[in-house]
Amino acid sequence: MKLGYKFEFLEGYEFDKYHLFNTYVHDFYEQKKIAKGAQRFICKLHLNSLYGIMGRKQELIRTINVRKDELYKYAITSIIHSIISVNEDIYVLLISDNLNNDILNQLNIKLNSEYKSYQNKINSNVAIASAVTAYARIHMIPFKLNTDCYYSDTDSIFTKTKLNHEQIGRDLGLMKDELKGKLIKEAYFLGIKQYGYSYFKEIEGVKKLQDFSVFAGVKKDSLNLFQIKNLHLGGNIKIEIPSKFFKSLTNLSVKIKNIKITISANREKKLIGNTYHPLYLIQDNKDINFIESLIKKIKFHLNKIHNFIR
Repeated sequence: MKLGYKFEFLEGYEFDKYHLFNTYVHDFYEQKKIAKGAQRFICKLHLNSLYGIMGRKQELIRTINVRKDELYKYAITSIIHSIISVNEDIYVLLISDNLNNDILNQLNIKLNSEYKSYQNKINSNVAIASAVTAYARIHMIPFKLNTDCYYSDTDSIFTKTKLNHEQIGRDLGLMKDELKGKLIKEAYFLGIKQYGYSYFKEIEGVKKLQDFSVFAGVKKDSLNLFQIKNLHLGGNIKIEIPSKFFKSLTNLSVKIKNIKITISANREKKLIGNTYHPLYLIQDNKDINFIESLIKKIKFHLNKIHNFIR
């Protein structure tokens, strides 16, 4: 609210506050600072996946192998998503687990069957998961409100403004200078996880221009700055991804193949001048009239579908 947001509270839930994961986060973070290779990867994975684990669905997909003569039992007692034939006698089934009991009861009443759900205990808490991401966004808001912030991600920013000395460091809660004092010479930010930049790096006593790129779907640093510029201008790039694993449930084999993909910039925002604007941003009355007419059409079709179902 101090940063300009306004709220109207209609309903709320009261929670107790407890620093549940302080020791967990602190221990893995301290290990990550000194770890290398696989150990560092595991520490980082434990830290980054904490909120995701807490936000897991209760419903799961279970994979089982059954004989042909057992298929009918699962067909009348389970919700099957997929049936894959391994050979003439063995099939792989993907079935639902941990289904909501209310959903099961409704299915059993309407279909006159006896659906059952194998119960596997899953520890999750959506409130904790949402609190973790919410506090992360709150922490990043002051940096994003900086007019010289060119790009930001979950926990990072590209900015022209020099941060205060006390905001930078390797300790938990501080921002880390990834370039260790070096400055970016040229950069292009095309969209979410689609950017590239160049900077001078000293190699064997000689300063050389170094490219860095992040582009969703391909390996980090797979693209040079020239290719990022090409994407920025609307071009496409064909790239080969080596050593892609493909598994077959038909003959239970794994193949390693190289694949070729074509990548292009994802224009989620419209570039006007040198500023990106959200495509859904209402600019004038013409846009408002269009949106209102679109909403009316959607409501009309929803009513037709509702009447048809009844």
